[in-house]
Amino acid sequence: MKRMLNMRAWLLLLIVSLSGCAALSPGFTDPEVKVVGLKLLPAQQGEMAPRLGVQLAISNPNNVDLSVTGMSYSIDLDGFSLLSGVRADVPTFKAYSETPLELSLSADVIQMVKLVRALAERPANKPLEYEFNAKLDTGRFSPAIRVSEAGTIALDSL
Repeated sequence: MKRMLNMRAWLLLLIVSLSGCAALSPGFTDPEVKVVGLKLLPAQQGEMAPRLGVQLAISNPNNVDLSVTGMSYSIDLDGFSLLSGVRADVPTFKAYSETPLELSLSADVIQMVKLVRALAERPANKPLEYEFNAKLDTGRFSPAIRVSEAGTIALDSL
């Protein structure tokens, strides 16, 4: 009997907690991300491939600040998972603001070789497709937020 009462109390606590989490963010809109710049960084000691710096503009369209404890991110080019990275020191994204953020990504050398091979076999005027994906960790009790941006790059204009 006492065990059943404890189980009901825990169940009630769980239901109240979950409904409380849902009430904390009614109408929450995921942040938007724009890739606004790229730069080549020197390879770190012991690495063969250079690193890439990516400048982002992250817009928070919500009426509350978004605190992020860490993030992981990647860039795919023409379907090849070419670049990736992680960052723990992420700034708070202020409400109704756009926050600049610079990330460092390391290259997967095998994927880079595959991409170069694929590029050699394609028409020069065919645009290169890219996709930036990021997972923003907002803390232990809330789900991660996923953001992405995709587009094309005209190789003949570079």
